[in-house]
Amino acid sequence: ATGKIREQRAIITAGPYGGVVLQTDEGYEALHCTGLPERMQYEVTNARNNAITVDLGQNGLWGDVRITEQSMEGKRVSADRVEWSVPVSANGKAVVTATFDSRF
Repeated sequence: ATGKIREQRAIITAGPYGGVVLQTDEGYEALHCTGLPERMQYEVTNARNNAITVDLGQNGLWGDVRITEQSMEGKRVSADRVEWSVPVSANGKAVVTATFDSRF
C-alpha cells in the first residue's frame, strides 16, 4: 500500500466468504488483504429529470471489518454488508466514501 490516491472506473465483486475483488483496466486486486485501512469511493449518477434515492450496498465485510469513516451514515445490516440510502439530485451525481479497517 502506497497511500497514493487515484481515480478510475472499477467493478467491485464480493464473494460469499468475505473479501472483495476490484476489477479495473489494469487488472484485478483483492482488497482486505493488506491489513491497512482501505478507502472506497462510490459515485452514483442520475440521468432523470427528478431527484431519486439509490440503495447502495457493499458486501464482503466479514465481522471484524470496521467502518472508521464514511461521508454519510450507512447501516450495517449484517456482519458482511453495509447499506446507504443515497439521495441524488435530478441530472446529478452523489459521491459516498467509506474507509474500511480490517485490522481488528
